[in-house]
Amino acid sequence: MPVGNKTVECSGIIQWAETWDWGVGKIVANRLKHNDFNALDTIFAMTIGAQYAGFCILEEKDGWATDLDLLTPFITAVYVDPKFRGQHLSKKLLDTACDFARSLNFESVYLISNQQGFYEKFGFEKFSQTVTLSGDTEPVYIRCL
Repeated sequence: MPVGNKTVECSGIIQWAETWDWGVGKIVANRLKHNDFNALDTIFAMTIGAQYAGFCILEEKDGWATDLDLLTPFITAVYVDPKFRGQHLSKKLLDTACDFARSLNFESVYLISNQQGFYEKFGFEKFSQTVTLSGDTEPVYIRCL
């Protein structure tokens, strides 16, 4: 299955994402099924043994925001499977996505989250706010690379 400008087999990730204890999993699975990604978009899936443990996407835009057209790139859909939480996998995923963004000559990355106090531990700072597609106002975070 093509994802961005690469071809990868995603059926295992799709099946796993459909089981997430977070509604975004079904959105991620659907996007993977329909290759709903731009050329910049890159998926990071972490495994431990033969099991998927963590996931995130570095993408050109966060489709959840309604007013951030000038900011790029975004880290989205950060997820760690419950049985692997507490092992600092979020940090590893975020660092990997940030390192990749840096390799593409970006000077910063953004993310949208209402998880206050979480992303600050990984070098993100509140940057602004956005109104999401659901009409909620959520913080936008930035991490300089």
